[in-house]
Amino acid sequence: MPSKEYIRPLVEKRIDDRLKNGMVEETRDLLERGVSPEWLRGLGLEYFWNVELIEGRINVEKYRAGLLTKTMQYAKRQRTWFKKEKNTHFLDNPATFWTETEKLVREFVEK
Repeated sequence: MPSKEYIRPLVEKRIDDRLKNGMVEETRDLLERGVSPEWLRGLGLEYFWNVELIEGRINVEKYRAGLLTKTMQYAKRQRTWFKKEKNTHFLDNPATFWTETEKLVREFVEK
């Protein structure tokens, strides 16, 4: 199971990539088209924090910190859920990802 230390830089990169690709602008456009802020907040983490930023409730620093914290909490809930799943395989080593994947697929197909 991937550790918090492994996941955190991946989450940070995802947030940075989404910001560079216009995540906030997308939300702003939806608001300008008449989509309700309350409805957007209900869609999930990113939209919630985007609306907070756009409406001026928080600054950029609090936005990024809040989004990171809440996303990491969500990832923790996912890890907790997966711990209960008996047939879950975690492939978190990039060096062996493809060989491990191939091995697992072959084992599954051969059953």
